[in-house]
Amino acid sequence: MFLPESVLSPTHGSEDDCIKDLRRSLLQEIKASEVRRCASEPSLSEVLHPEIGRWSDVAQPGGFRRHHICQKAGATVGMYARVALKQMLLPQFAFPEIIQKDQGNTTMQTKVGAASNVTVAILLTKLFLGSAFLFMPKGFQSAGLIGGPAVLVFMYLLELYGMKCVIRCHKIAGESQRFEELAGALGPWGPPLTKGLVALSQFGFACIWFVYNAQNLQMLLPWMSDSQRMWLTFPVLVPLVLIRRLEYLTPTNLVSIVVILVTSIYLFGFGSQRLFLEGAQPVRTINTGIPMWMGSCAYVYENANYVIPVYETAQDKEMVPALLTLVSFVITVIFTLFGLLFYMAFGDEVASLATLNLPPHSWTGSTFPLLFVIAGLATIPLDFIIIFQMYEPQIAWSKSSLIRTWQKNASRVGVLFMTMLITDCGGQNLQNWLGLIGGICCATLALMLPAAMDIAICKPSRLWLMIDIVTFVVGTFVMIASTEQALTSWK
Repeated sequence: MFLPESVLSPTHGSEDDCIKDLRRSLLQEIKASEVRRCASEPSLSEVLHPEIGRWSDVAQPGGFRRHHICQKAGATVGMYARVALKQMLLPQFAFPEIIQKDQGNTTMQTKVGAASNVTVAILLTKLFLGSAFLFMPKGFQSAGLIGGPAVLVFMYLLELYGMKCVIRCHKIAGESQRFEELAGALGPWGPPLTKGLVALSQFGFACIWFVYNAQNLQMLLPWMSDSQRMWLTFPVLVPLVLIRRLEYLTPTNLVSIVVILVTSIYLFGFGSQRLFLEGAQPVRTINTGIPMWMGSCAYVYENANYVIPVYETAQDKEMVPALLTLVSFVITVIFTLFGLLFYMAFGDEVASLATLNLPPHSWTGSTFPLLFVIAGLATIPLDFIIIFQMYEPQIAWSKSSLIRTWQKNASRVGVLFMTMLITDCGGQNLQNWLGLIGGICCATLALMLPAAMDIAICKPSRLWLMIDIVTFVVGTFVMIASTEQALTSWK
């Protein structure tokens, strides 16, 4: 029991007998409680809390805020942390919140405002420079030598505006508002819709990686069918999707990053050599695949739900919009140059993935596709962790720890199996998968929702209101046109 010193110590002068009796009673109670306490039991103020440290730390600057976040985490874990997991596992970076909910345990790490501008720039680079560069040449072929880069730049500008809208809404609504919570400004249907789209997008990303792996394995196992090559990876993925501790997946994410960087550098050199030796091939300036290519571009830049974690990570938050613009612009230039280079070097012979244009039966034609398969196997478990954490907390599992573990293991393997089965039934039409997922999920998350949230939360002036309306309308068009063309051209 903790009482002010003035209450326990007698005062000089007259004092009512009742007050004296009350003071003596309190002192006796305190002494009795101290005797009952085990000598090895620490003071309550020194008990280590798993999320915020010692209870006495709550009184330190920011302590109440951390305590509030921990209390709120159980009820409003938020899709923001789960969606950000893929990027949060980047080694040696300071990140905001990572929430793991498994077998009834919740652990939380809060490091807000710890990342320098260089760290934020590297993190943003990882967000944008993923596997998308591999399908740039095929996308440019589908939209044309002029149409391809024009659509890419146009979608980039709109989605960059959408990401800045999310940051602006976050600043106005308050630091506690995550991406899906910001959608609550649109109505009670906003957060559930956002969570559903995020879940569907993660499912789609996994399907796209399955197609990536099956097509890259074609360079090593040409005698097998696409379906057989895809299912060949199933036994490898089963133990990976059963991993529960995120730190165990950090090395796999690092492998993916290194593979993507090495492969992109080599392919730039290979494409340049081919163009120099063979000359430019016949190309089309404008082609008929522009609608589906718009959906693919929405997939490339769909980072609206990653912006808030990156923003909160930054030490200099005012620099985040400028860094976002700079990094995304440089990546767009790289994508454009790579797409033009390969399309001009191979013309209509350009493959669905740039790695498939490497010489067959050569060491490079086997090594780099294999490396990218490894990158895919390293990335897919992170997509599934996000999916698992969306439904597992909602299910009443067994109270027995052992039974609960195997129940979850069985459900995870089942989800992996069903996702691969759906991908197998859908076929190996990579451009159609990109157009479908980009149209339905990415255009909505990256264009329509940010624009609508900006109108509802920021109350923009007439000029910015018009830009928001244009962004929303374009997002609606991309969602409808890309989905329609992806479905009607599916083989």
